[in-house]
Parts: sequence; C-alpha cells; structure tokens
Amino acid sequence: MVKASDVKNLENFHLVESVQEQVNAALLDYVMCNYPQQTDKFGQLLLRLPEIRAISLQAEEYLYYKHLNGDVPCNNLLIEMLHAKRA
Repeated sequence: MVKASDVKNLENFHLVESVQEQVNAALLDYVMCNYPQQTDKFGQLLLRLPEIRAISLQAEEYLYYKHLNGDVPCNNLLIEMLHAKRA
C-alpha cells in the first residue's frame, strides 16, 4: 500500500489515510476469519505488499512496451487503461 505521507502534493491526506485504515481493517478481518490458525498471516501479507507493487509496475511497463511494439491490439481495455494512466 502507498503511505499517504509518501505521496507529494496529496490534496486530501486525511481521506487517504482513513481509507487505508479501512482497507487494513478489512484485510485483518478477512485474515482472522479465513486463517484463524495462522496468527502471523496478516503481517506476512503486509510484508508482501512492496513486492506485489514492484511486480505490478514491471508488468505495466512490459505491457506498455509490448503495445508500443505492436504486439498487443490497440482496442484492448487494459491498454486503454495504461494509456489513461500515463496521460
């Protein structure tokens, strides 16, 4: 997850912080309900978030350059989303 304090020019810091707290609470609730015997599961998941973020950025770059090379159709919703993000 992105820490609200790490984002420059964030207009509504308190809203972002509140939503992040809600997401953390929902994840904790999910883990406690579905993995009650694994007491460290929540912490393990939180530790994996930076890895997941890094992999998602690599996948985004890969798809974007595949599209630029003509290897991915232009009328793909995922490609449209990537272009919108980069605009």
